[in-house]
Amino acid sequence: MKRLAYTFGLVFLTLVVGCGASQDKKSAFKIKSKANFNSIQQNSSIEFRVESNKQYKIDSIRVLLNQNSLEYNENRLQIPEAQIGNHSLDVKIYTANEVHELRKKIRILSDKPAQLWNYEVLASYDHDTERYTQGLEFVGDTLYESTGQVGNSYIYSYNPFTGESFETYELSPPFFGEGITLWENRLIHLTWRGSKGFIYDKNTLEPTGEFNYDQSKEGWGLSHDQDFIYKSDGTEKIWRLSPENLKEQSYIQLGTNKSLFKNANELEIVNDKIFANVYLKESVMVIEKSTGVIEGILNFSELKKEITKDENWDENNSVLNGIAYHKERKSFFITGKNWNKIFEVRISPPSE
Repeated sequence: MKRLAYTFGLVFLTLVVGCGASQDKKSAFKIKSKANFNSIQQNSSIEFRVESNKQYKIDSIRVLLNQNSLEYNENRLQIPEAQIGNHSLDVKIYTANEVHELRKKIRILSDKPAQLWNYEVLASYDHDTERYTQGLEFVGDTLYESTGQVGNSYIYSYNPFTGESFETYELSPPFFGEGITLWENRLIHLTWRGSKGFIYDKNTLEPTGEFNYDQSKEGWGLSHDQDFIYKSDGTEKIWRLSPENLKEQSYIQLGTNKSLFKNANELEIVNDKIFANVYLKESVMVIEKSTGVIEGILNFSELKKEITKDENWDENNSVLNGIAYHKERKSFFITGKNWNKIFEVRISPPSE
């Protein structure tokens, strides 16, 4: 994002009053600030003054971010540890018996850089190289895997430790299979550009329903916590879906202290962290679930060097994609599209 440099003096930002205001009210209020509203960091304090022309005397001012009041006094505005991303500041100006409203676009970024996380390889297991892996998730020792490409999109359930295969379901064209997650007895399955997802019985993989996307136009990755289904769509957003009807409820936006970030693909949620494959990269982002801050990066490029490439290998597309957490073993399982191995790894944050 191009940064706006302010060298001298205060920059005057004229904001428009809400609908229905007369022309004189539109020019009645101004915000004066040195802040670059395209790059405001969490936990920062910025100069923020509202001034009016002589027609209005300001009695009080209230500033809100996502409907939550911010601390504002002595012409300073305190930015909290809020969700990062593109938001709006709503400014309510109280004058005599009137309330005037202003709105200013703002981009909030992290106040700390992402750090490199660590991993240790514990074991590896066979993986079918015909599988263009899109999603992985464990239930006990049963691993559910979805694959992609039109005409080659499947869901499998199997035990990677014993090699025992349980169920297989084929997704018919024209759909391109994407991520999966399991909620109670349901397996939820995305399609890439079909604007539609499918629901299956987790034990038999028999179809039991379907759902349409709302504001997100593509389906990439899925995971869940105790409250929501989380869905990536290739943008900087990860959507929260209702587990009951799979409607989009809200979203977080992903980024660092430098910029917002797109291309979160396959997802896995463990406690308060989202682990997300980066599309076309051998890396995984560690994301604060509540704020969207990318606090860590895992570089798995060394794993790819251990892969034996066969006739199914595609140099451009056979990338890392697939991350699942085994609760009892407390380890992650990592693979990629057309990889011949699944790696069991233990992940840890950087040393203090």
